Amino acid sequence: MQDRVNRSRFGKLPPASNVERVCEPKRSKSPPKRPDRKTTTSIAANSERASGAARAQPKQRNQALGRLPKGVMNKTEAAYARHLEALKFAGEVLDYWFEEIKFKIGTSACWYEPDFLVQVKGGAMEIHECKGHWEDDALVKTKSLALRYPFRVIAVRLIKGAWEIREFN
Repeated sequence: MQDRVNRSRFGKLPPASNVERVCEPKRSKSPPKRPDRKTTTSIAANSERASGAARAQPKQRNQALGRLPKGVMNKTEAAYARHLEALKFAGEVLDYWFEEIKFKIGTSACWYEPDFLVQVKGGAMEIHECKGHWEDDALVKTKSLALRYPFRVIAVRLIKGAWEIREFN
């Protein structure tokens, strides 16, 4: 039916070789632009909206997209490492290690890997956990660690440029 409409509207159709040339888009002399990250993200977001996928909640948007590889610090941990370096220079901290030790907590196969193992001036060892925001599961694991092992467990959080310290024991 569409063929009939085209014929009646345009008269006689051109030969097949001409049809391909006529239907091809005009090519510009400059090379095509590569999509940047924003374009790719907006295309992905538009396809999710078109497919009916639910939008991310505000809390989910602020959470990390995945875990970093072992031994790689996020921005908050890197800032706390700089703070520990300053304390080390001042002589309050002898040394510190990032993700060096794992603890078994509970009776099942539940393991906890704290962010920093810190040796303070007197030689005592402390566990320092650095969080941007405390979720319930992380809070339970940290409290379990403090109850089960003889370490001083400290949770630190960066709020408006100052470190908020919370001690479990």
